[in-house]
Amino acid sequence: MKHTLKVTLLTTVLAFNAIAADKAPATNQAQVKPAATTSAEQDEANVYQKVVEDFKKYMLTVKPEVKEEITQFKQKIKELNEQKSTAYAKLTAEAQAYLKNERAFKKKLPINQRKDLIKEIQNITPQNKEEAKPASK
Repeated sequence: MKHTLKVTLLTTVLAFNAIAADKAPATNQAQVKPAATTSAEQDEANVYQKVVEDFKKYMLTVKPEVKEEITQFKQKIKELNEQKSTAYAKLTAEAQAYLKNERAFKKKLPINQRKDLIKEIQNITPQNKEEAKPASK
């Protein structure tokens, strides 16, 4: 009786394993086809890998105190960015639209002229806004 029970249990387990294997996705190496890569993609991957390795070598030369200082700096920057996001979210839709438009105008200017634009914009008042209108073509 014990022998029959063992055989029945073993047969049941094997049957369930066979069913599970049929339903499982194919992972056999012969069935999985490697993605085709071009030589350019391979060269790019090699360049990235070399950069990663070079950075790892560089990191071994950095003092632990400097690493800790950088970690603290990045944490403070993260906190400031969270504060900026919170402050931006509190702005009215009109103020957010203004900032979006201001960014678009600034992107059109060279970096060295952006500060001048900010100063000029801050001086525009309702009285002199006629002077600030763009010339019509």
